[in-house]
Amino acid sequence: MKMTFALLLCMSFYLNGFSQCKQISTEQLVSDVQAALHKSVKSSVKIVACDTRAQKSNAEAFEGMVINPEGYILAKAHAVNPGQQYLIYFSNGMVCTAKGLGSIVSPEHALLKITGNVGEGLEPGKVVG
Repeated sequence: MKMTFALLLCMSFYLNGFSQCKQISTEQLVSDVQAALHKSVKSSVKIVACDTRAQKSNAEAFEGMVINPEGYILAKAHAVNPGQQYLIYFSNGMVCTAKGLGSIVSPEHALLKITGNVGEGLEPGKVVG
C-alpha cells in the first residue's frame, strides 16, 4: 500500500512537470520513479509505542519518515505523545528507540527523535511542500 501510494504520488508530480513537453522518455520516467521509491523506502519507518523496561510494544504500529541525519522522524500528531518511548523499525531490519517530542507547526504533524545510535545507514527523506 505504501509503495503504491508513493509510486502514484511520484508519477503525478513527474507527469505534471512534463505536461508541457512534447516527448516523455519512458526509460527516464521509470528510472526516476524507481529512484524515488528506493529513497522513500529507506526513509520510511514503522513506529510502535513501547514499554522500554519490558522492551515490548503496547500499541498499534504507525508510519513515519526520517527527515534528517540527526534522527528526527515526522509522523501524524494523533499517534505521538510527548515523552513516550517508541520502537523504530527500518526497512533494512534495523531497530532503535525514539522519544516523542509532540506536535509541530501544524496540529497534524509531530516529531520523534531517535535516542539510540543508528549507525551509518540513516537516509533521510526530503520534505516537499
